[in-house]
Amino acid sequence: MASTVGVEHTSESKQRLTGDKFIRPHLRKLSPYQPILPFEVLSTRLGRKPEDIIKLDANENPYGPPPE
Repeated sequence: MASTVGVEHTSESKQRLTGDKFIRPHLRKLSPYQPILPFEVLSTRLGRKPEDIIKLDANENPYGPPPE
């Protein structure tokens, strides 16, 4: 049977561990991602049909995959 030993709790050990401690400072300074406006809003602003707008903000390719 294993014996248990009491652990002394200090004010340091009572602090909660958060994920912020693992993020490098220069990464914390980055501004959050701003998604593009919906196609309907863009088409109205640009005076174009939604199908005339090609979405390329998430690495899309308007020509499809290359042939194998």
